[in-house]
This record gives sequence, structure tokens and C-alpha cells, in this order.
Amino acid sequence: MKWIFVALLIASQAAHADSPIPKQNVATQDGSAKGAAQAKPTENAVALYRIEQSTNNFNNSQIAPEESPNKWIGRWLDPVGFFTGLLVLVTAYQAFITRTSLKDSKLAAEAANRSAQLAVNIQVPRLVLFKLVIQELGVGNLAANLQSPKAHVVLKNYGQTPAFLESQALGIFVGSALPKEPNYAPFAYELEPENVVEPNAQYSIEGIRPFLQAEQVTSIVEQKTYLWVFGYVQYKDFLGGKHMTRFCKQLLFSALKNDHYQFSEGAVPHAYLETI
Repeated sequence: MKWIFVALLIASQAAHADSPIPKQNVATQDGSAKGAAQAKPTENAVALYRIEQSTNNFNNSQIAPEESPNKWIGRWLDPVGFFTGLLVLVTAYQAFITRTSLKDSKLAAEAANRSAQLAVNIQVPRLVLFKLVIQELGVGNLAANLQSPKAHVVLKNYGQTPAFLESQALGIFVGSALPKEPNYAPFAYELEPENVVEPNAQYSIEGIRPFLQAEQVTSIVEQKTYLWVFGYVQYKDFLGGKHMTRFCKQLLFSALKNDHYQFSEGAVPHAYLETI
């Protein structure tokens, strides 16, 4: 393309050369004929000079001028450039607002979910161990009562709706330590559907009465071995969800008072106390 343009320029210059060019007067001894002969090289030099200038002008037009720092300021002062920059800032701000709104919406949804779950948990029944004692046989001696101990357990419904009982278990274990997992099979049995514990009402359980040897009773009183009372109550709520309350306590004696005892959960494994 460059050489085509150069050829066009040469052609135009050649056409222009055909037009009369004023000849310079040259003072020579040969007269006018010799002056005309010497003018011909001058005309060729002028044509070559014009071609060279045209070529230089074409090459210079292909070089991009360097932008001055003031030109960037001019771009910002341009209405289109200013509007484009403002649009970018507004878009970034909107993206920030959208992200913040999504985060706030997520937090609000989680808070609403927790509130709803809390409301449901308040409404469902909650059977909790309220009382656990060893029933007295009327002999007035704890060691005599321990020969055939009978545990009495009371649970209370601290929920806002009735608990529909399904099954229960209450047992006594004597030994140096409890097994890691409870074995309810010898003591568990199902309950009739009409067994319902209303809100704030109590429910009592009485277990079987095991028979202990005198050596076992002496070992329990001397705290060389221990007696545990454990069990569970399984029930449903008004939505049909199933729940289970487990309980277990260790019989401990007081060194200050004779025949004074208490029950503790300190050494009880978690599997005996887990509530579903």
C-alpha cells in the first residue's frame, strides 16, 4: 500500500512537471541555449526533492504521537468519559450493596430458623428426672433396706404439650464400675397408649426389687463397691416425634451421718444419660 501511494505521488509530480516552470536566468558565455541546457538538471532536482518530502510526510503520518499527561485530564473532562467512569463506580457500589444485602438476608434467615426451632423445642414435651430415692422397708436401717433395694423414680414434664409414653425401664446394678453401654433388656417393657404425662405433671416409676447378699451390702456401705440406679422413658410428642429420657445415678454415703446417702452422676458414663 505504501509503494502504491508513492507511485501515485510520483505520477502526480510528473504530471505537474509537464506544466511550465519558470526558468532561472543563468549568466553564461554561451548564451541562452547553454542556459536552457543547464536548467534541465535543476528541474530534475526539484522533482526529486518534492518526492522525498512527500515520502517523509507519509512516513511521519504513520507514527502515533506521544500522549501528554494533560490528555488524560482531557479525557476525564470529556462528558462520555466522565459518564463511563461514573457508571463503573455506581456498578461497583451496587455490587457491594447486593453482597451486603445477601449476607444480611442469610443471617436473618438463620436467625428466623433458630427462632422457629426454639419455638418448636419449647412446645414439645420434656421429661426430666425429678426425684430418685431408695424406698424404705420400715426396718429403719439402710443396710437392711439394701438387702432388697427398691428404687423410686419421679419424672416431670417441663414441656408445653403432653408426652405420650411408649416404653420404660428401671434397673439396679451393683459392681465396681458400670458397663460402657447400658443393658435395659432385663427391665424394659412397653406401656399402654393411655399413659400420658400432661405439661407440669409428674410420672412415677418403680423398679424390681433385687436380693443382695450380706457381703454385697457391707461392701456397698463401706464404698468398696457401688450401687447404681438407671433406666429410661420413651415417649412421643404431639407431632409424632420420638424422644427418650435416660437417667442414671450412683449411691454414695455420707461419712458425717449414719444411714445418710445421696445419689450422684459424677462417675456415670455419658451413654446412660444421653437424651434424645
